[in-house]
Amino acid sequence: MKIDKWFPTAIYCENDVCLNDISTYETTIKNILMQHGYGKGGMQHVSSTHQTYDTLHKLKEFINLKTHILNRASKFAYELGYTNQSDNVQIKNMWANISHKSDYLFPHTHSDSVISGAYYVKGHEDLKIKFLTPQNRMIKSPDKFSELSYEFCDYECYTGRLLMFKSNTTHATEKQLVDEKIVISFNLDFSI
Repeated sequence: MKIDKWFPTAIYCENDVCLNDISTYETTIKNILMQHGYGKGGMQHVSSTHQTYDTLHKLKEFINLKTHILNRASKFAYELGYTNQSDNVQIKNMWANISHKSDYLFPHTHSDSVISGAYYVKGHEDLKIKFLTPQNRMIKSPDKFSELSYEFCDYECYTGRLLMFKSNTTHATEKQLVDEKIVISFNLDFSI
């Protein structure tokens, strides 16, 4: 008997990224929220600068993070099979989300990009991001999940953790039980 495994979902995960800059990131993000405001609604039941200020990567305070993301994203893109474009990764947009108790994100994907990601400026071991399979859930769930039947996976939202994934990967967060989480989200594409 042979069982083939197709259509993997790749998640890049790295811990302890740019920890020396965390306090600068938090202060800058909170200042941007005060100056530019934030949106809340639609898929985002969190305070987000996605619609009001999505160019964090252009600020000098985020140069170390930007450089780190681009370096790792280039390698990730290469591993995903984008061998001819991997050296041309660019950040399309980068914004901040601040969430509090009871906030959450509906399952969603990011359009108009190839790789998306999240960097946790302020996280907590009890906070998780959930990645979901795009399968139609109109069938009975198995009694025992395995690598052939997983419906989702969770990653803890630790301070300093960087996650990247293909932009069409469905992801969400459940209702938050701790006080505050600060995330920098971003989309990447290839320059022409």
